[in-house]
Amino acid sequence: MPNLRYVGLFIETAHGCGREMLRGISRFIHDTGRWSVRFEPHAKRAEPLHWLRSWKGDGLLVQVRNRSIAEILRDLAIPVVDLCGEGGDIRFPRVRFDYHLASQRAFEHLHNRGFASFGLLSRARDEELRMDERADAFTAICKAAEYSCSPLLVRLTGRQDPWPSAKKAMSKWLAALPKPVGVFACDDVLGASLLDVCRQLGVAVPDQASILGVGNDDVVCGLAHPTLSSVDVDQRRLGYEAARLLDQIMDNPLESVDDIVLRPGYVIERDSTRIYSCRVPVINTAMEYIRHNACKGISAQDVARHVHLSRSALDMRMTSTLGKTVHQQIREFQLAKAKQLLANTSMPIKRVASETGFTSVAYMTRVFHSATGATPAEYRRSGVA
Repeated sequence: MPNLRYVGLFIETAHGCGREMLRGISRFIHDTGRWSVRFEPHAKRAEPLHWLRSWKGDGLLVQVRNRSIAEILRDLAIPVVDLCGEGGDIRFPRVRFDYHLASQRAFEHLHNRGFASFGLLSRARDEELRMDERADAFTAICKAAEYSCSPLLVRLTGRQDPWPSAKKAMSKWLAALPKPVGVFACDDVLGASLLDVCRQLGVAVPDQASILGVGNDDVVCGLAHPTLSSVDVDQRRLGYEAARLLDQIMDNPLESVDDIVLRPGYVIERDSTRIYSCRVPVINTAMEYIRHNACKGISAQDVARHVHLSRSALDMRMTSTLGKTVHQQIREFQLAKAKQLLANTSMPIKRVASETGFTSVAYMTRVFHSATGATPAEYRRSGVA
């Protein structure tokens, strides 16, 4: 029997992301069979647990949410892996997602639905580092693409009940946004709250405002009305990789380690973004047809026939409106679906090709490599960005 390692967990359980991290850690524990775990459930931003200050163990997995927690951990002088990164100038090895890529996927999802006006909803600066990173990235991406982005930052700490004032601010901001608008909310709770504000104001979703969150908390997204689309980040995988990194550090405590940056998943589309918004009706119709049928093996000629135009006439209108041909739009939807299946499932590559409308694995591989620089198998293996 391997020597047991005594590992402490300080991870919140009030939200789905923390529970998913714990599921990933649990899987690592069962895979290796050599950890004994100390864990007590607690809420987000709870004060350090009493046992943490005097605990004598081999390592810790912690969401470091403020400097006071970081100071306690530093003084313990044992290996720590951070799953949050808000300890200020006190840093520990960290596992995180590439939030610039998550924001890029959010922008592409909204932009591909024809939106030319964008909104950003996040928390006040310095309340949560990962939201700051997502917000900064989305703003920069919009600017680089030469689109305007109207931000709203709401403060949710320091008050007994911050939500009434936050929703009041959301109402005023939403009413002033140009419509139609695509809004990126920097977490699912904010996105669900904005959907509630839309209902109160009578703003039609997704016609006048399409709302997209990040985190893909299925409980929060499912409770929202309409249901909330969200960029998927695999918190279970983050938990597993954090546990693996801590195990590596405990094996070699003097070895220098780099932070692990994980690639996020893709947008899980629900009702809040099921639309194509464009001022050219025939392009709306064509894009809706492509969205529903791209992975069924359709051709550009099929799309042209559906909207009663010649292929050349539709290509001319599509290119002048969206900057891409009909064939390119079909390919974009196929590749996005293929990437999602490769990144988030263990589906055999042959079936991925079939599910995304490619006639063969060889053909999908050529198209995929041309677009990404990697084969489907290489893309699946490259889980770390």
